[in-house]
Amino acid sequence: MDGIDQNWLQLRDPTCSLTSNDTHILGTMSLNTCGTTMDDSGDFIVFKNEINSFENPNAVITRRNQVKFGFSCQYPKMASVSNRYVNHKSDYIFTESSFGTFGYSFEVFTDNSFNSQVDPSLYPVQVQLMDQIYMGIEAHTALPEVTLFVESCRATPEDNPFSAVFYDIIKDGCVMDDTTMVYPSASTKYDFQLQAFKFTGGFDEVI
Repeated sequence: MDGIDQNWLQLRDPTCSLTSNDTHILGTMSLNTCGTTMDDSGDFIVFKNEINSFENPNAVITRRNQVKFGFSCQYPKMASVSNRYVNHKSDYIFTESSFGTFGYSFEVFTDNSFNSQVDPSLYPVQVQLMDQIYMGIEAHTALPEVTLFVESCRATPEDNPFSAVFYDIIKDGCVMDDTTMVYPSASTKYDFQLQAFKFTGGFDEVI
């Protein structure tokens, strides 16, 4: 676009610098800096900013085109994380998932203080049925006033969330399993414990 001078462009917060090369104007910012605003659009959180041109306040004329580039990024408010344990030989196998800038972790802890994670070098962890399992889900974000809401937690005997065989631990935000206890924690964390179980019918895994 002819007539655009990067030196006369700025973000909403003019203290945030822009750079350029032969093809691009570049700006780097986090989701809550440089004048970025946040909108709630139902299933998504939308972050918006813009690049604007500015003029020399002492100049009477200009030969630069006026510029206003709006840009936004949207992130889903709901995501799924999974964890598993294997009842065959009482082994546990755990996985962690993250989604873009909004990261989520699902960890297993050694006790109900939820301060010490199970050492990965000790996997597979051996437990007995009816043993207490301490787990925590956490959302990782630098944004203020973010609250993690666990809508559902479903166990299945296979790596398929839509398995015909399942057991609801949490459904519609409500605890369904009698042995599950939710602990008070930070707004971005959800710490809970439950007794280990297995599915009937010869299944080895609980996912």
